[in-house]
Amino acid sequence: MKLEQYEYEGEGFQPLLMSNGWQVSLLNYDVETDKSNIRKVERHVKTDEVFVLLSGAAVLICAEQKNDGWRFQTETMRASTVDNV
Repeated sequence: MKLEQYEYEGEGFQPLLMSNGWQVSLLNYDVETDKSNIRKVERHVKTDEVFVLLSGAAVLICAEQKNDGWRFQTETMRASTVDNV
């Protein structure tokens, strides 16, 4: 049996495991990811994205493009809860 363990204690985003079109990454607090510094959002057209809050506090911001523009929704994340967008 092969066991792999991944850790990242630095700031910001860090991909940890990539395999067959999917990846697992960690996003730790960083001044650049503070809500007051958001300047853009990512868009995944053909895939879901899963978020799990391990500790602390976070707000998940989702956007959907409609004919009349963008609609944004925020969700306060809860620790140990899986959010699938």
